[in-house]
Amino acid sequence: MNRNTKRMITRVAAIAASFLIGGWLLNGGLGSIADKLSVTEVIDRIDALNDPGEAEATPARTATVVRAVDGDTLKVRFPNGSEPYVRLIGYDTPESTLETECGGPQASTFTKKLTNGKAVKLTVDPTQDKVDRYGRLLRYAQVDGKDVGQRVVAAGWGAPYVYDTYRPPQKTGIYRKAASNARKANRGVWSLCDGNFHSNDDQPWSGD
Repeated sequence: MNRNTKRMITRVAAIAASFLIGGWLLNGGLGSIADKLSVTEVIDRIDALNDPGEAEATPARTATVVRAVDGDTLKVRFPNGSEPYVRLIGYDTPESTLETECGGPQASTFTKKLTNGKAVKLTVDPTQDKVDRYGRLLRYAQVDGKDVGQRVVAAGWGAPYVYDTYRPPQKTGIYRKAASNARKANRGVWSLCDGNFHSNDDQPWSGD
């Protein structure tokens, strides 16, 4: 049984349990608790028990960056000890792990210097999924009060990326402006390879 199947089974069980508990509370079970907790809060607490790492980052929580895996992926540690991987939303950087693309090592180094060992605020985007197909949390990240994605893109080591054109991330406009400025200033990948750091059929935003 793979991880996604286990997560689905766990979530179905949690939802079933939430309906049972919610109905019990609404019908007077433990009246003093019902006065304090809504059914939604009960569901949230069940989710936290089943998946504490994800609950820690919903909708905005602080963690510590264990390390930057590359230019757009972090490994973080929550106060409860869980250490999930986080794929940052709305932008893409050249590869530097399984393969080395134009600007990949520089993007990775830039993000490591920006985030490693620091407190990070992780925020969901309500227009996007919370977890990707690899089990990574999908979040925006702020370090020292500044958006990590915006800083990476502004430095020229990444470009805006929209996975689903019908549901663009909320910060797409911000990242496009940062990329446009980086391109005009000929920074990062715009200087090294005119922003074409992926294969020809998988390019992020090119500046048009």
